[in-house]
Amino acid sequence: MNWIVFAFLAALATVSQLAVVPLFAIGHAVPDVGIIVLAAIALRTGRNTACIAGWTLGLMRDLTGGSGPGPFALTFLLAALLTNLLRGGLFPSRPVGMGIACFIAACSAHAPYGVVLAIRYGMGFWGAVGHTLAVALFTAIVGALAAKPFAKIRGVAGWAPEREMLA
Repeated sequence: MNWIVFAFLAALATVSQLAVVPLFAIGHAVPDVGIIVLAAIALRTGRNTACIAGWTLGLMRDLTGGSGPGPFALTFLLAALLTNLLRGGLFPSRPVGMGIACFIAACSAHAPYGVVLAIRYGMGFWGAVGHTLAVALFTAIVGALAAKPFAKIRGVAGWAPEREMLA
């Protein structure tokens, strides 16, 4: 894994999550660009690399989101582990494979955090579940659109080709 490319993708994801993505909100649901980058990395690298990338992307979200370090770092780590388990069953350069991975990663990252917020602020359990599913679906759609660009930067980023991942 080329960590310079990862640092660029992480910075780009963080800036776009803060500045660009809120313009495309449907209700309160926005796609999670960090999850899309995380899914692309977790489907193409080993478990340790995916966990480091997930924790780093989550920490960047925590530090820029005002929640303090911790919640998203842990949930993004969980998302990296779950998405990395799917590595042999999905083709990350195909839109459907990337979309499924983004949906699962977004659900696993946002569901625990949403339930905690629902309990803490009295939002309601089903409101948190609905919001999580909306964010996951929106992230899956954008992730499916991003499958081909991520496939094109695979060589520069140092990610494994699909034939090596399936072996």
